[in-house]
Amino acid sequence: MAMTFMLLRTFILTSSMVFSRQRLSRVKTDGRVILFPTTVSPSQKLIARGPNEDTNTRWIAHVHGWIFEPEEKSLKRRAFISLLRTVFDIEKTDEASDILRRRARSFLVDNDRGKRLSVRIGGENGLVVNLPRSRANGHFRKTVKLNNHDIMAALKLPGDMYNESLYNIKRTAPITLITPEDDDREFSGIIHFLPLTGLSVISDIDDTVKISNVLDKKSLLRTTFLEDFVPVPGMSDLFKTWEKNIDASFHLHFVSAAPWQLYEELSNFLNAQGFPQATFHLRSMRLKDKTILNLFRSPLKEKMSTIESILETYPERQFVLVGDSGEKDPECYGEILRRHPNQVKKAFIRNVTNETKSCIRFTIAFAGLGNELWELFDDASKVGPPI
Repeated sequence: MAMTFMLLRTFILTSSMVFSRQRLSRVKTDGRVILFPTTVSPSQKLIARGPNEDTNTRWIAHVHGWIFEPEEKSLKRRAFISLLRTVFDIEKTDEASDILRRRARSFLVDNDRGKRLSVRIGGENGLVVNLPRSRANGHFRKTVKLNNHDIMAALKLPGDMYNESLYNIKRTAPITLITPEDDDREFSGIIHFLPLTGLSVISDIDDTVKISNVLDKKSLLRTTFLEDFVPVPGMSDLFKTWEKNIDASFHLHFVSAAPWQLYEELSNFLNAQGFPQATFHLRSMRLKDKTILNLFRSPLKEKMSTIESILETYPERQFVLVGDSGEKDPECYGEILRRHPNQVKKAFIRNVTNETKSCIRFTIAFAGLGNELWELFDDASKVGPPI
């Protein structure tokens, strides 16, 4: 009887939280929705793990997406592309022009604000999550608390699976936008179920895993908008080796000053290079307001804030940091190591400035930290285990 009451209570609570349907906004005929890869993980206040108490066990799910219209044929878009061709001195028939059109496309979209959307985590019978209205930049976010029943439904696990493996094995599940019955388009992504403990790698992108030449602003613009992305030799193999040699708890977080408009291009590139599946933490900006200035601000403060937010979200996981010496990664990572010595175990810095480990800059950046806590490398193939 007690078990029946508990299951009924769980159903009612869960239904009121995520299953109730809201009036959905339609995605316009030429509209798109991107569901970014995000995570679900046990909360710090994990309580009982038995079948009789699992309704008190809390998981935290993060949902993040973007709704917009591409505006492929707009005069504004064509004029802007033409202006960029003039700035970069390229012909319309040049191969670089094709890359420019593709990369600039996402910066010139019509963001859909105020849209009410819902997503389903898991398969056909997965959890329905109602989302807040999309913002002016078309983005929508929500953090949802779930219990074991929710998680098991999303992962399609058998009803008697109340054991340690639910918390200690990394899994993935689809996350899908719910559309009206007369709209058969599918907008989907991946959500990662992270174990409570384990190792996470936080990595920069530009000049860490992708050659960008950040210190040369003209070259940076070309590598960003005109040229095929080029991988840093050995970095995908390094991360794959770390993933292989660490247990199933491994996860990769990319934290970059690149704007969200480049997410698809970056994600496709990193997948093609064989990097482990990852979540992304990029920079928000719009051409129409002052957030465009974010592209020109120092990434130090924002990167530190983002990394500390990740550490707070996964307080029982351990971390290593991977970056490069081009901008402020050494200064950022040194400070993070000092602030969070119990969580952050080591920093790896790719040397793109031909500095030595004993130079004044690194001495200041990593002051008070032992040499074993950070590594400067030129060749990724010579980098050892993460911890």
